[in-house]
Amino acid sequence: MFAAGPGVVKALNGEEVSAAELGGATIHIEKSGVAHFDAASEERCFQKMRRLLSFLPSNCYENPPKIDFTDDPRRCDYALRKIFSCDSYDMKNAISIIVDNADFLKFRRGSRLT
Repeated sequence: MFAAGPGVVKALNGEEVSAAELGGATIHIEKSGVAHFDAASEERCFQKMRRLLSFLPSNCYENPPKIDFTDDPRRCDYALRKIFSCDSYDMKNAISIIVDNADFLKFRRGSRLT
């Protein structure tokens, strides 16, 4: 997806650029924000989109779906102390510890559905 194709770019500034470099999934996931995911196959994309939709209510009048979870709601995970005691930390790891059943669907910046 792009406003002017590779031919226009070449005509305007002499630069050769592919359609993928100009408006492919990677550029829109990592830079423009138009897309949030890409997938290795159409079936994989459908699987992940079903999962994404499973987090949302069917319409604006319903509450989000509830799931059974096995985590103790009063659990104390001391791994968080270690994670946040450093100058840098792995946010994905921290979120996985905090969320129920370690069920976390990351999307945005560089999301890949492989």
